[in-house]
Amino acid sequence: MSIERAIRVSTARFAAAGLAYDAVSRRFVVGDVHGRKLMVVSESSDQAVDLVRADSAGFRDIVAVEIDGRRGDLWVATATSTGSDWTVHRMQLVSGRPLKTISESSDLEPLKLIDLAVSPAGDILALDGAGSRLLVLRPGGSTLEPVLRMAIQAPTSVAATGDERIVYVAHGAGVSRVDLKAGATTLVTAPPGLGLGRIERIRWHRNTLLAAQTDADGSRRIVRLELNTSGRAVTAATIVDASIPAAAGPTFVTVSGDELSYLVAGPDPSGQSSQDTPQDRLGEFVIHRIRLR
Repeated sequence: MSIERAIRVSTARFAAAGLAYDAVSRRFVVGDVHGRKLMVVSESSDQAVDLVRADSAGFRDIVAVEIDGRRGDLWVATATSTGSDWTVHRMQLVSGRPLKTISESSDLEPLKLIDLAVSPAGDILALDGAGSRLLVLRPGGSTLEPVLRMAIQAPTSVAATGDERIVYVAHGAGVSRVDLKAGATTLVTAPPGLGLGRIERIRWHRNTLLAAQTDADGSRRIVRLELNTSGRAVTAATIVDASIPAAAGPTFVTVSGDELSYLVAGPDPSGQSSQDTPQDRLGEFVIHRIRLR
């Protein structure tokens, strides 16, 4: 595995809210929470360009971004700054053109979407932190449907796998393997001395989980967790990158092919809506790339 810094970008009024990579156009897509917009950055540039903004897409504060590369769709979860009116947006990946908006139904409340994942068949899986639930939007569907309520606390991230039935969810006590068909949640075990707590983000790659993990002292690292054949136990862990700064903002991770990219978000420069943020405030994000094979 080799590590290289991909790009460093400064942009006005920026607070990161998700990272995805489009292998076809070779562009990163980054969400801006309070700017209520999506930006794109090409691999050969250090300039962020707006892809789509709230005035055309109806975004509120952006909380999650995911790409369905097989179908050319870009999915975005948004909500008001007070955590209401949750909406999932389907966009055309190449242009950012809004295609569909799915608003929450009242029977899902209380709701707090944390992360999105795309299954091989095109199901959009949404992780709900308020109810420790997995929700699904079927291809062509118009509503988010509850799939499973999990006996876990403080969920942080969801990762789809190559198996349509199986996903993994990171949470306060570690990582759980979720069988969507059986409705079963199993805590993934680990060798003695290997803790699976404090994971901010997980993504799937060739029977391994790639995790952004925070240590007790606030330092961060990218860890590769190898699983046994059943996917219920970690057999080995490799620190891929131990140099992640202890930034005030979250770390976002995306996998494309055999490459992992992660974004180290700086502190939120405002904590306010985009309309109230001073024009001269700058935020910075750095995207690192790791070649996994």
